[in-house]
Amino acid sequence: MKFHHIGIAVQNLKKANKYFKTLFQIKKTSEVFKDKNLKVNVQFLMEKKNIVYEIIEPASKKSPISGALKENRNILNHVAYISENFDLDCKKMRNNGAIPVGVATPALAFKNKKIQFFYTKLKFLFEIIEK
Repeated sequence: MKFHHIGIAVQNLKKANKYFKTLFQIKKTSEVFKDKNLKVNVQFLMEKKNIVYEIIEPASKKSPISGALKENRNILNHVAYISENFDLDCKKMRNNGAIPVGVATPALAFKNKKIQFFYTKLKFLFEIIEK
């Protein structure tokens, strides 16, 4: 697997985008992906040192990150990796005690490739993205 991004939950994409640009040397921003299936709006910010941040805004009160923002938990939400063999890497995560969070779901930001989140034994979220 290859590292892809760090996911950060935010209340407002525009405000977060502006704030990140004051903190880091952001060289490029993606379009905003309004993913109705996942109930989130996301945007990727690429730093000059090739670090990618995914800022994630709830698209509704039923969004999976609304509760995290309300309770101020899991704001630094997840680390994500691109997988050459999605099913095998998901199996490896389960075999090593990681618990799937929901089911593998197509994500608009990744051209409807599947993504799967796992809650690890070290108590952080890990995202696998189908290549």
